[in-house]
Amino acid sequence: MVSDFVASTEGQITLAHLPRYSPELNPDEQVWNHAKRRLSQEFIDSKEAMKASVLSIMQSIQKTPELVRSFFRLPCTCYAS
Repeated sequence: MVSDFVASTEGQITLAHLPRYSPELNPDEQVWNHAKRRLSQEFIDSKEAMKASVLSIMQSIQKTPELVRSFFRLPCTCYAS
């Protein structure tokens, strides 16, 4: 079904076949790496503080389109752009 659908898009959609376990090829991993790096610079003293910090970091990533685009420009993730 997927192959038929992709064929019907006349080249507008292409499939990328990835190895089963390949986190370096997943742009989401770049988001988490960035968030963890920023989180490591904060003082966390409770579960609530952790939740608030992660939410704040994720919202700031969301509001920075150029940063999000940069996750797709890395050699391992550029296939997805």
